[in-house]
Amino acid sequence: MERKQMLQRGRGVYAERCCRLSYGVVCREIYDPIRHIGEKAVVDPLDKKKWAEEQIDWLIKEVGAAQRGLLQVLNMLQGEVVPRDGIRRPYKLKIPFGQEHEIWRAQIVMCEDPASELPRSMRSSSVRPVCVVQSKFKDTDFNAGEKSRKGRPSFQIKNKSLFKSRPQYHLAEFDVAVIVGPTDLKFRLLSKDGTANFSREHEEIEVNWQPAQATTDIGESMSGMYRSET
Repeated sequence: MERKQMLQRGRGVYAERCCRLSYGVVCREIYDPIRHIGEKAVVDPLDKKKWAEEQIDWLIKEVGAAQRGLLQVLNMLQGEVVPRDGIRRPYKLKIPFGQEHEIWRAQIVMCEDPASELPRSMRSSSVRPVCVVQSKFKDTDFNAGEKSRKGRPSFQIKNKSLFKSRPQYHLAEFDVAVIVGPTDLKFRLLSKDGTANFSREHEEIEVNWQPAQATTDIGESMSGMYRSET
């Protein structure tokens, strides 16, 4: 009730916000024998690399009660708070030939653990599913040789060489975006230039935002997607 009254009075729209829960997306990471000890790992036949599966990229990190009065009210990327225009992270996804028309599903999860103790993977019992973001690409997205066209994701065909023994696949590049509303969060799969949305509406995720300190300086599972820095 108090939150709704603040919104009605115009005091619920913050330039920067803090969240009491952490939200992330299930993905994969290049396997590291130290970091991923005990984690589920597979060798991808498309690139012959070893990957740690069911890892979590935490897009929004919670602010605990003890942190809310501090200058560093960390929430997003390396101590930053959540900006009003949301968050975007670059990802890649390998799409095998023959699966171009599949609906791809990205799993969004949440956790109540402190930001410094967030689990790395779905192995933790403290991680709970929130919703599934469904996305589908168009036939025109798979035209060979075209990259980063306006309003479309970037697609490349890999293993094209006749001397390659591995199967061919499409490598899609896109952004996973968190859209910040007055009382909720939405997750989207967007083209690199942000003009095209490939995802469908998902269940509403209600969020109780906290204002950041003004003085701070600070179909197919898509679990196979990975940060494009990899």
